[in-house]
Amino acid sequence: GEGKVTFNGLESTNVSAGDVIVIPAQASQKITNTGQTDLVFYCVYTYRFTEDCYFDDEAEPTP
Repeated sequence: GEGKVTFNGLESTNVSAGDVIVIPAQASQKITNTGQTDLVFYCVYTYRFTEDCYFDDEAEPTP
């Protein structure tokens, strides 16, 4: 697939099959599918990721 990666609010970087992006530790990050097919990516990190690490920025705000 194709997509874009943004971290720490900086300019987005376009990505496609075979690309590798290194995101600094503690950086906020967003990965967006911009193509017509599924975007599949692997996330490799050094400590356990828990569900509370995720934030859906497209979800409806809670009242």
